[in-house]
Amino acid sequence: MSVSPATSSEARAADGAAPHLRHVFDRLGLMESVLAVADSPAAVLMWDAFDGKELVRIPTGPSLRARFKYPYIIVHRIDLHNVLLDACRRSDAIELVADAMVAGFEDRGDHVAVTTQDGRAFSGAALVAADGVRSFFRQRLIGDGEPRSSGYAALRTIIPMSELKIDVPRDSVLLWGGPGYHIIHYPLRHGREFNLVAVYRTAMHAEKADTATYRAELDYIHRDAHPLVRSLSTMLDFRWRRSVADRNPVRHWHNGRIVLIGDAAHATLQSLAQGACMAIEDGLCLGELIHAEEDDFPAAPWGAHMNHAFPQMFPPFSNFVLTKAGELFQ
Repeated sequence: MSVSPATSSEARAADGAAPHLRHVFDRLGLMESVLAVADSPAAVLMWDAFDGKELVRIPTGPSLRARFKYPYIIVHRIDLHNVLLDACRRSDAIELVADAMVAGFEDRGDHVAVTTQDGRAFSGAALVAADGVRSFFRQRLIGDGEPRSSGYAALRTIIPMSELKIDVPRDSVLLWGGPGYHIIHYPLRHGREFNLVAVYRTAMHAEKADTATYRAELDYIHRDAHPLVRSLSTMLDFRWRRSVADRNPVRHWHNGRIVLIGDAAHATLQSLAQGACMAIEDGLCLGELIHAEEDDFPAAPWGAHMNHAFPQMFPPFSNFVLTKAGELFQ
């Protein structure tokens, strides 16, 4: 069994996927489907939020492909989810069950039993929990409380490209960096949409307030910024405002036949843009190791795998990403 949430916030989310994730789609036979809904930006740029000068330029064309074998892409998260969902629907080995909120679970030695809030019961050889940064399963397995706040808030907005009236690059990923804040934007859906994300330090990161209060605060933070930054700021939708948080690294992501993956296991800040990448890599790694043992769950995947291979392969890497993302963020 695999458990994951569906949230309305996905409608405003987009992912930048570095080349190292493309091998996962290649292995799954989904490369062409992913590329069909993704964009490959002309470059990844960083500009000074005060004077607009270019600080960093990373070409994403032939030189990057020659070095890393795969392109750098940007994709609307719903489009990526649909590619993965369609692949699941085509598989006779996968049964999709929606609207099944888990209320309880139990590892019974030779299988895992799950009950839902509406009284249904399910069982399986193992349980893979991919239920996000506020994971219900993590609290039962690890019990480390609420996510760790960074002191920052994030705003996500997607608008039709036809409504963009500001003279900024429309074919690249561009990050405007300032003291305690940044704004990043890039095209989506083959140039039809414009994704805009603002992240900023604020004492009100976890507080509820009205739009006017949030707007006044951000206007003050951007008061000395380049005119284009201030113009971009006016486009932000404050209905999707979230406190930015992560979790401390842990050594073990499993207990018996139950395993955490994705943000449930290693929620990270967005500084290295690796959250979605690591979650997808988790899934491939887990699936490959289970397949290598011919679906013998009690043997390698949940015995040798979960106590040897998975902890040695992924937690050290993910914990490194968590640590470095935090350092860069500060």
